[in-house]
Amino acid sequence: MRSGLEFFKNAFFKNNYWIIIFAVYLVLIITTVTRHEPWMDEAQPWLYGQDLSVSDLFVKYLRYDGHPPLWYLFVIPFAKSGFPYFTVNLLSVSFSALGVFLFLRYSPFPAAFKILFPFTFFIFFQYGVISRSYSLIAPVLFCIALIYRKKLERPLLFSALLCLLASISAYTFLMSGAIFIVHLIDVAKEWKRLEKKARLHQFLGAALLASTAGLIILIVAQPADSSFALGYNLSPWNFIETSKRRIAGAFAMDELGNYTTFQTYLSFAVVIISLIWFRYQRTALLFALPMLFILVLFAVKYSNLWHEGILFLLWMFVLWVSFDKEVKTVPRILRKTMLASAAIILLIHVYWTTQAASYDFKRNYSGSYDAARFIKDNNLEGKKIFVSGWKTLALMPYFDKNIFYNYNDGSPHRFWFWSTRNNNSLGAGADVIENIENDQPDLVIFASDHMENVKEIAIPGYKVAGIFEGSLSWKSGLYEPDTFYVFQKIE
Repeated sequence: MRSGLEFFKNAFFKNNYWIIIFAVYLVLIITTVTRHEPWMDEAQPWLYGQDLSVSDLFVKYLRYDGHPPLWYLFVIPFAKSGFPYFTVNLLSVSFSALGVFLFLRYSPFPAAFKILFPFTFFIFFQYGVISRSYSLIAPVLFCIALIYRKKLERPLLFSALLCLLASISAYTFLMSGAIFIVHLIDVAKEWKRLEKKARLHQFLGAALLASTAGLIILIVAQPADSSFALGYNLSPWNFIETSKRRIAGAFAMDELGNYTTFQTYLSFAVVIISLIWFRYQRTALLFALPMLFILVLFAVKYSNLWHEGILFLLWMFVLWVSFDKEVKTVPRILRKTMLASAAIILLIHVYWTTQAASYDFKRNYSGSYDAARFIKDNNLEGKKIFVSGWKTLALMPYFDKNIFYNYNDGSPHRFWFWSTRNNNSLGAGADVIENIENDQPDLVIFASDHMENVKEIAIPGYKVAGIFEGSLSWKSGLYEPDTFYVFQKIE
């Protein structure tokens, strides 16, 4: 009896321990997301889905945001079917969970990696709890990793997955292209050995990816009147500085913490060790080329802190491929060094998760929910309400129509239009205060963007009715405020 119990324990925990890890992950991320208040970047796709037709979204508006369409295709059915706003966060959790499931069930990593990875900062919090298109990256990348060894045999499936990757964001668009370039090099090496049918499939796969890329470019090509990420920065120095910050941030550097210089050195040490490992495993180009493409876009066009996670997931993807096809002649010391350095990075990311998720659980990520609740609890929806700041966008999903008379010129559209034709108020400058004094609204709401010193705001005839605080948590600190200041007219 005892020996049978021991056999069961050994068999279960050796082969199925990942089920327990996955269950713990699900409990923790669902618990965290129920206490999360979405901010403007999470609200925008939901409002697009509710307020626009699919044709208007794809033909006219997505080009102003610069995002390919895949995330919106998932959001739109729920937004149009009357599901609650919270659904958008459940969607990101679902895709994050799919990525974690694939990693736990199929990745070739040792148990320590599988225990740590689900709780790393980007997979759990930034691309899980926070609802953005980036939650799609891990499941798609890991599906590519699953079939990577057989990509010459299954080129159509490989190309289809690259099409999905290209449809997530501008950065994964470039990543997809770089991965395909590496694939073409492999195809060229094996071309003479391929049968006629296999060669035809390679052409069809290339045509599929090329046509998808062309369609994406048509959808997101930046219009002349765009107001976001304008121009191009071609400075080599900017490329070096941006690359240094983003690479370090993807691995071990906490921009809001201490010892950033040491963390930067640690990050680049891990990158160098990884490149040596990848060279032995013949996957160095698979890591270096997509990273180069992404870094160029970071420097030339635009990047923010949360884009660092794309580099982190790229690294995990190439690690998966390299461990999946591990060369037996690799030096033992190199393998141990690679495992140890990767474990250190995962541990750092788990620590970041505990800090960011703990803040989000205890305090407001965005003050938008409390501000919207204040309006509803006091039956103010029918009043004349003035809003200022693009972060007021986060208020919109809590109302089934635009209740702010000056937002989008009274249009029923509640999303933020990233165009120079957008006349919405920003900040609390003299011109904004003058408009308020002329219009005499019942309620005035300022979002914390474009605000240097809130304490200096003074509107004759108005009093502060509420301050609804929030802050975007990032790694071990707070990145920027997401607070709403409500002023009420004195009767």
